[in-house]
Amino acid sequence: MLRHRRLRSVTAGSTYRLPHQLGRSRRAVILVEFLLVFPILFITTLATFQFGIVAIVNQAVVAAATEGAREAAKIGATTNEIATVIDDILSVHQITFDPTATNATDDARVVIEYGAPISTTVERGNTTLNCTAVGPAVGTDEVKVTVCVSVTNAAGSQPVPDWLSTFGFTLAGKTFEISSLANVE
Repeated sequence: MLRHRRLRSVTAGSTYRLPHQLGRSRRAVILVEFLLVFPILFITTLATFQFGIVAIVNQAVVAAATEGAREAAKIGATTNEIATVIDDILSVHQITFDPTATNATDDARVVIEYGAPISTTVERGNTTLNCTAVGPAVGTDEVKVTVCVSVTNAAGSQPVPDWLSTFGFTLAGKTFEISSLANVE
């Protein structure tokens, strides 16, 4: 059995490379590919982590509104007791909220609306924060607790870090507005 070798002719200007040169050019291509893909991969990773934190904080605000409405539905519950229940949940996520007064510095605002026969509205927390109750109007013997929380503070650090603001995607000025409705017992 005869084996034939095919010889390549190397002419001037050809792209034939010696085996020891192939490794260097491939490493250069890998480096260029990495430099092209890394920014996209980095931003995607940051966005994934930031979205996860947004989801966790949103769930905390939902829990605070729900537990606040449960507390408000109890006969004889005071505004401070309701606000304290809400503060206990929000403080886990370093959301500042004063359950005893209104101010302009907290990260949260709570609006408690009672239907007939009481028909009153009470507020706690940051009164400069836009807070619009969502859902149906309060009916007879019902109470609605609305919790509004700034997604990120002025420094862009908490409760949700504003990591993507450098890339043009900011959470500044965004709020969570969650309402919960309950029947007064």
